[in-house]
Amino acid sequence: MLKLSESYLQTRLSLFAGRLLTDSDINRLLDSEAETLSTRLIELLGDSYSFEKFSLMELDQVFIEDMLNDFKILIRSFNGVERDFLIYTIRWFELSNLKVLIRGKFSGVEEQIIRSQLMELGSFADLPIDKLLSTEDPPEMLRMLEYTPYASIVRQARRVFEEEGNDLFALNAAIDRSFFMGIRKRMLIVERDEQQDLRDVFSVLMDRFNLVWLLRYRFSYGFSSAKLYYLLSFSGKYLGQDRLMHLAKQDSVEAVLDGLPEPLFSLLKGSTDVVDIENKMEKFSDWVSVKTLRRSHSSLARAFAYILLRESQVKVIQAIIKGKMMGLDLSLIKTALGRS
Repeated sequence: MLKLSESYLQTRLSLFAGRLLTDSDINRLLDSEAETLSTRLIELLGDSYSFEKFSLMELDQVFIEDMLNDFKILIRSFNGVERDFLIYTIRWFELSNLKVLIRGKFSGVEEQIIRSQLMELGSFADLPIDKLLSTEDPPEMLRMLEYTPYASIVRQARRVFEEEGNDLFALNAAIDRSFFMGIRKRMLIVERDEQQDLRDVFSVLMDRFNLVWLLRYRFSYGFSSAKLYYLLSFSGKYLGQDRLMHLAKQDSVEAVLDGLPEPLFSLLKGSTDVVDIENKMEKFSDWVSVKTLRRSHSSLARAFAYILLRESQVKVIQAIIKGKMMGLDLSLIKTALGRS
């Protein structure tokens, strides 16, 4: 494995890990009044995060840019298949832009509004935004996407979309599934001594997404069990294919939760709200990532865990800021974040 100094990389990862906010820090943000939130952000994150310098929308972009800059520093330390794995992982952020483009085009949203919803991803951006927005209709956009680095993802998603009668929910699910298949494919070709801790983080991540997708698509969107199972990703750590097939056939959220293995059964016992379940699964996934970031000897697994944790934390901070600026009740913000 050709990498820069392993000690340098491990030190860099530990430095980045030390800059992640603790639960106590997050609670301090939650307990801040809207008027003092900017001061609290500066105390925790530095002068870059000031309401005096940036509007709310601009501040969102500052969080994203700083996060991507850290990812860029990490990626420079890797070569070959490991570097490819991390670069592909970070494409998750551009998939959000891809979904905004597709949803906007299918819904007839004005180009200016679509653009305002896109994240600026700098050197990580591969989508030809201007060309995609200038396409005449959704089918033309999907065809053009097959000539981008996302061709394999879009090709499979487009096939599902057409087979399912132009169902936009099915298209989004197929995009996510294809993306995670790409991560798994790249994970399986890294050096064997890097794989175990990487698998631990990834497999729990798959449990999280598979369970939430199953609940949403089955009970919110009314997908049949057969259609649902096809759209789920491959096995996770606790939810294998047979278990997923069994859960997909259940007729209620409660029945799905009753069919979960440990430790997921105890984790989610008594939950009936999908948002609450999603928050608990994300916390569980984050806990595995934190453990890996702190204890793993695999620099690749630690880097992957850091990427997941940083993205999760940025979402939480952005949600707190928006909730405070909108004057939402603290209990409502905490409930939305699973911190009530």
